[in-house]
Amino acid sequence: MSVFVCGPAILKEANGKEDLGKNLLKLRNDQKEAVLKFSITWNTNWRNYLEAQAVVETLLKHETPESLLQYEGIKAAVESLLPYTERHFQRLGQLLQASMFLDFMSQNRKLPDAAKWDEEMDT
Repeated sequence: MSVFVCGPAILKEANGKEDLGKNLLKLRNDQKEAVLKFSITWNTNWRNYLEAQAVVETLLKHETPESLLQYEGIKAAVESLLPYTERHFQRLGQLLQASMFLDFMSQNRKLPDAAKWDEEMDT
């Protein structure tokens, strides 16, 4: 369980995601189950969902479907992860759209001509 508690600190490192994956894969299956259950709770919070998603991604990439099916409560875990994951994805899409709009607005904003500005200020 200590691997996931260190997850946020590990993910801030340059190779953090890889290090988290290496440490997570060293755990026994019962420990991986515990980390997965803990990540479900973390996934419900916007501030901590990246760490939870990193754990889920690592498990999905490196564990076989057969070994994942051996985890106790895997179906409930996936069902718990999906709604919040969808919300996070929608929120990221909205943030991307808003940032693109701001970028568009900043690129198309016309600044007044400096000479014209000076004339208007003098009158």
